[in-house]
Amino acid sequence: MNKEMEKSSENGMFLDGRGYTASELYKTIALLVGNGVYSNELTPTATKENMTITHGTGHAWINGVVYVNSTPFVLDIATADGSLNRYDSLMLRLNLSINEVYAIIVQGAYATTPQPPACTRNAETFDLKICDIYVPAGCTKITQDQITDTRLDSSVCGVPVFPVEHLDMTSFYRQISADLLKFREDEEAGFAAWVAEQEDTNMATMTDLVEAVRDASDAAPYPLSPYEMVYTNEHYYLICVPDHDPHTRLYRIDRMADIRILDEPRSEKSAQKQEAQDAVYAFVGAPERVVLHCDRAVLDDVLDRFGTDIQIFERDEQTFTAVLTTPPRGVRFWALQYLSFVEVAEPAWLRQEIIESIARNQYTNRKNG
Repeated sequence: MNKEMEKSSENGMFLDGRGYTASELYKTIALLVGNGVYSNELTPTATKENMTITHGTGHAWINGVVYVNSTPFVLDIATADGSLNRYDSLMLRLNLSINEVYAIIVQGAYATTPQPPACTRNAETFDLKICDIYVPAGCTKITQDQITDTRLDSSVCGVPVFPVEHLDMTSFYRQISADLLKFREDEEAGFAAWVAEQEDTNMATMTDLVEAVRDASDAAPYPLSPYEMVYTNEHYYLICVPDHDPHTRLYRIDRMADIRILDEPRSEKSAQKQEAQDAVYAFVGAPERVVLHCDRAVLDDVLDRFGTDIQIFERDEQTFTAVLTTPPRGVRFWALQYLSFVEVAEPAWLRQEIIESIARNQYTNRKNG
């Protein structure tokens, strides 16, 4: 009980010189005010990553006694069992032995299929149930979906009504609960059916696609001579020369189907083999002389990309010049990643393409705002 924040009606009052006991006063008020919690007040919430819940602010009436909570406060939930479940309940308890109303967590019994604790209602104690809290086995924190709000259930709580008539919220509460349960079951069933339908449709589509690829492969095979395999842009490519085309081509390996090794030997064309060995970023073509001015910080990167069969000359203490022979298209994309460290000096046309690419970039050309 938190005496600083929880208050109830004063004990005993004198009217016209007559003394009345607290019990008599409570019974008189109870004829005018029904039991329950004011609308949307005393809301229970799970707001921390632990075994606690927060008891909200608000007012309630219990058998003629008013309850006021001015500041939210935290209530502890007992440690969960390792193998059995239970329900606890947050109650507002009128205790006539001490003439106080206070919030209390009533712990339920452990069971495989537990039941929430019942309200205590006798000559000295009367409970209003605010919520039930499900505590599954092994639970280490209380979440909002474990809290079942019971404030609208007139059989255990309800809403106070003035002046004499009492509004029974039990049927209303049960109807809402039933409608919500039916809606959830129907929606979940419909969603599950939709997912199953989509899985069947997608599987049929994928099967048709695989069959189409297989049919296409059977109908139009591509005999080719492979030379190198490269990994770039998160894909593996095969550098090869198809029998029907004298030029070097790159094919993504993950898009190949029904790969077969033929008995015929591959075409040993030195030009195509050299193109494969010189490929940069999966770009092939006729190699050209390329001159790069580089910062010393990227020396290892240059050697990793182009190998050691290149010429390197010192320019000054901070830079060097690299001269290599390689397909220039791939150098363009490589150099754009090292703008702060690498300058392409030759060939002139490649240098100009890089300058134009920089001029067209989206960062400097984007309008403010």
